[in-house]
Amino acid sequence: MKNLTDEVFLTKGVLRWPIELAEEILAKLLTYEVIYELAMSVNGYDRHHNDGAAWASPIVENIGMGGSCEKISTQDLLDIVFLYCRGERFCDGLIRSVEPQLRTMIEEVVQRVHSTTPPIFIPQELDQTDKQ
Repeated sequence: MKNLTDEVFLTKGVLRWPIELAEEILAKLLTYEVIYELAMSVNGYDRHHNDGAAWASPIVENIGMGGSCEKISTQDLLDIVFLYCRGERFCDGLIRSVEPQLRTMIEEVVQRVHSTTPPIFIPQELDQTDKQ
């Protein structure tokens, strides 16, 4: 990705993106249980609550047809993983149906993290109601 600043807003309470977990996940078959913790490191609803599926589906389809992740922001890649993980709760088999695409997205994020210009992961403050 060629943006000057590649920022990712983590979900409240997450202090760092779990790169080790992402690398471990890539060595396994993606299932809801395996991907859940990684997916929950961001909250895609913050950016795509009302249009999540309509927004993410064409991107996932394009990647499935050999399209590149290069021009997709790291935040968007992780938001898509989040949205599909949440969707699995209502549609058993959703993650399996797009496993190669999700794996490609996670691989891209891992590569970016290890690059000379990694994304900046920004923790979100817990507000007072979250602390109680």
